[in-house]
This record gives sequence, C-alpha cells and structure tokens, in this order.
Amino acid sequence: DEVDAVTVEPRRRWGVARAALAAGVLAGCAGLVASSAWGAPPAVAARVDGAIGASAVEAAESEASAYTRSAEAADAKMAAWRAAMFTPAKAAATNSSAKDGGNSGWKCHKYTKGQTDKWCKSAGTQSGVQYMLATAGECGAACPCCQKAAAAAAPAANATVSAAELRQKKKEAAARLREVLRAKVSYSEPMATAFAALARLAACGSKPGVYGAVGSTCNQYDLQSPPCVPAGFYVPPGAVVAQQALGSTTSMYAAQVKPSSESSRFLPGVLLAFQAAAPMDARLREGLTNCAGCGVQGPHLGTAQELMGQVKSAISQLGGDGCEPGGDECAIYVTAHGAGAAVAQLVAWELAQAGHGVGASYLFNAPLVGDESFANAMRAQFSKAGSGPIFNVVTGKGATSPRASYFKPWMTEAFYADSSSRAMTAMCAAGDDACGSAAAPAPPRPALASLFPGLVDAQACGHALAPGNDLCTAREAQCYAGQPLQAPQAPQAPPAAKK
Repeated sequence: DEVDAVTVEPRRRWGVARAALAAGVLAGCAGLVASSAWGAPPAVAARVDGAIGASAVEAAESEASAYTRSAEAADAKMAAWRAAMFTPAKAAATNSSAKDGGNSGWKCHKYTKGQTDKWCKSAGTQSGVQYMLATAGECGAACPCCQKAAAAAAPAANATVSAAELRQKKKEAAARLREVLRAKVSYSEPMATAFAALARLAACGSKPGVYGAVGSTCNQYDLQSPPCVPAGFYVPPGAVVAQQALGSTTSMYAAQVKPSSESSRFLPGVLLAFQAAAPMDARLREGLTNCAGCGVQGPHLGTAQELMGQVKSAISQLGGDGCEPGGDECAIYVTAHGAGAAVAQLVAWELAQAGHGVGASYLFNAPLVGDESFANAMRAQFSKAGSGPIFNVVTGKGATSPRASYFKPWMTEAFYADSSSRAMTAMCAAGDDACGSAAAPAPPRPALASLFPGLVDAQACGHALAPGNDLCTAREAQCYAGQPLQAPQAPQAPPAAKK
C-alpha cells in the first residue's frame, strides 16, 4: 500500500497533467477558430484567445512539472524499498556509510546536456541517485559535481525493526487477551466488595472495636446486610487478631474465614488486611526470598519484612495445623488499599515462597512496587494453579506510583471509571496503556500533595466498591463500638415527576 501511495498516485496525476496540457493547447486553437467564426476581428480574437490558451498551457506545464518531481521521488522510494526487501547486505553497507557522516561513496558525475553547477546544487536526489556540488574535492580535485547511490538503508532498517516490533506487539496482545479472558472467569464482584469493606477496617489498627467490626461485617447470619454473605464466606466470632506495627503508620489484622454454605467454593483460611502510609521511593532494593535481581521500593520492603513475624504468628494462631506451609486445605488471602496494598504484594510473595497457598485476593488502588524482574516473578507465581490470582481493583486513576519508567505493573486490573460506578467498566491486562487507569485522566491533586508526596494519595481513598465510597476513613462506630460496615448501595433513581 505504501509503495502504491508513492508511485501509482503521482503517475496517475501526471497523466491528468498531460491531459490538461493537451486541453490547454486545444483550448487556444478552439478559441481562435470560434472567434473567427463569430465575426470578431481576427487580430483581436487571436490576441484574446491566444492569451487564454497560453495561460492554460502554462498552468498545465507547471502541474506536470510538479508531478514529474513527485514521480522521481516515488522512483527513489521504490528503489529504496527494493533494496530493503532484496538486498539487505547492500542496505546494511549503505547504512554504515550513512552513519560515518555520509562523506564516503561519492564519485564524479559527468554533466549531460542542460546540466550545470547550478543544476547540481539544487538537484538533490533523483531516481535513486544523490547529487552534491563539490566544495572541497569530495569526488576529485577537478570534479565540480559528485554523485552516489541514495541512502536506502535507513528505510530498510526501519522496515525490518517495524516488522519485528509488529510481531512482538501481536504476541503481547494475544497474551493480554488470554490474561483478560482468564481474569473475567475468576473475578467476582461480590468478593471484591467484601474485601473492600475488610480493607477499610484495617484503618482501625488495634483499637478495641476492630474485632467486633470485622466479625459483624462478615457475620454468618445476614444481620444488617453484611457484604460477605453474597461472597460466600464469613468470619467466626472471636476469630480476629489485630496488630499495630511501626508506630501509628502501619497496622494489620488477621481474620479466620470460612465458607458460609456447602455450595460455596470459598476455601477456608486466614485473611490478612493491611494499612500503611510508607513513603514512595524510586530507589530499588533487593531482598525478596527466591527473587534474585528483583528490585522493589525500599520502604515497602522494610515494612513487609518487619511484619512477617506477626503475620506468621497470626496464621498459626487462627489457622492451626491446617494452615501450616505446604497444606492444601487452607488459603491465605490478602487485602489492602494504596500503600497498604504495596506491602500486601510483598507479604503475599514471601508467604508463597514459604509454602503457603495464597488464594484469590483483591487489592484496591494498588501502586507499582517493583521493576520488571519483580513483575515477571509475581506474574509467574500468581498465575499458577492453586496460587492467586491477585486483582488490582481500581477506581479512576488509582494510587500514585513512582514515575520512574523501570517500575512495572503485574496484576490484572478490574477498572471502575469513577466512585459512582456499580459495575466494572473494563478488565485490563497488566501493562496495557490504552486500558483502565493507565488511560484515565489524572484528577486534580490537593494543594498540599506536593509537600507530602510520600503519603497515600487522597485520590486513592475513593472507590466504587468501598462502603461510603471511602477506603481510608476509620470511624469511631467501627473502631470503638464494633459496628459493621455495609456494602455500597446502588444509587436510587429519582422519583418520577407527578403529572
């Protein structure tokens, strides 16, 4: 198509120009004949109609000249294309010549009829040959005009690279499609809604009401419409362990979870919910188990490592012998939002390396944590049978991530356009820049955001699936009184106007 565009069209228009040229000549002749026949003075008629004919001829000649140059340029591009397709070695040699500054390969051009130094200076490239007026003896001391084959290697290289890139893009698109199709089968919106409520309760830390709030939010008897009943699991009374770590900025709780009916496919185990406000850091640190070369954000890695002792203790306390590493009758689930979701990713990796089975989990507005090696390792680990998947459930632009290009996504993203969405907008494969939060417009940032870039972005708190569309706020009703959270309700339609 590209070759046709640069060769066929100019030649077609050259044919039109030739026709116009002939028409101009005929118009002049016809004008003379018509004016004589109509009785006008022959001298006046010849002068008027001759001028009209000459004008038409000049216009046609000008257009013909322009399209002649287009056809010559098309010939040069065609020659370059053929060189790219059939003479790659020659193209590569020409490319190396172009790289060395373009001064090699010149030879003397012998003028033909009508060619002068002025012509040589303005000739440029014609029919695959490049011309240059000699100024310093580039092609011989006595030669005024130099010529060499036009550099065709650059298009050749570009064509080759483009074809390889196109194949790679098709391969990546096919992998993303498979990832999205698998995710659509395993993603559960009722489960994501329940995990969102449990993620919000992590903000209570170790306050006395958190135990009752978690239990009542996920009670077995459908009291006050808890969000966990539609998801098919519940938290038994008294089966919550809360921990406050690293001062007041990081906390977690663990809850025993069980299927709420015999028909539920939910695997019993322990759910871990995290709350964190670790600063973002573009510097990478290594230190993950069995992940040589994996770089992750240092503050999140430090938090995860300090929490692992408490995490393992809580799993042992709530899960008993059934949740020992290597067991297949117990799953560990993780949930959190923002910076807490960054810590949850690293904890999930460490638990998997210790032999625990990590069940299907839901993180919310999770930021990027590590480099490409980390992303590849996480994707491989949590796409195995019996491990994961872990979804990043995002509303709008999601959480703020480091801007360094070496941070890479790895989770499949369930995207909700805004906090009023009650149904998923799109399911996006990791790294798809044209889908979901990657393509969403950035919201206006709070005025003080630039002064505290390390804290959880305020925009990461709003979420379509969270109770009250809020993932961050720890309210006294839950943290001290132990009252349950309820699933977000669909917006009510406005009452119909009375007639």
